[in-house]
Amino acid sequence: YRSKVQMIFQDPYASLNPRMTVAQIISEPLQIHTKMNNNELAVLRNEKIGFIFQSFNLISRTTVMKNIEMPAISKGSDSNVRNKKVIELLDLMGISETAKRKPTELSGGQQQRVAIARALINDPAIILADEPTGNLDSKTGEEIFQLLKRLCKERNTTIILVTHNLELAKRTDRIIKLSDGKLVN
Repeated sequence: YRSKVQMIFQDPYASLNPRMTVAQIISEPLQIHTKMNNNELAVLRNEKIGFIFQSFNLISRTTVMKNIEMPAISKGSDSNVRNKKVIELLDLMGISETAKRKPTELSGGQQQRVAIARALINDPAIILADEPTGNLDSKTGEEIFQLLKRLCKERNTTIILVTHNLELAKRTDRIIKLSDGKLVN
């Protein structure tokens, strides 16, 4: 399923634990079915999986550049390579002018583009996007959805979106439905 946009559609009226995040949906089964220890799982998540959150989860006291490079710092990437990659990602997202600004100075759409750039910094095989358009107006949400679809194809990345929005789900390559926390298809 490389280069596919896949959707996990959660019935908004179902009783899945609302505190369960997309990271937990993926991480908990991984911990049960693997012999990897917690450190090895952390490395796997950092190097192979990019995360995009509905609430952006940006660090407000630091710059956009620093927010984007955080996963690459954790990975131990060379600072010159990191800086070059951050600049490329800022250009790709169309937000180069925000590099030295703090997240609180940005619009919701700009913050989500920063979050997407952060998810891409380590060239992950999979991007997990938890309601990536949920906090955005419909126009900006559509722009972000189209951007994710384009990145999926251009970067040969699988994107797994989690949403309650059935109309958005219908526009993906594959839908995986959950009801009461269980797969139903």
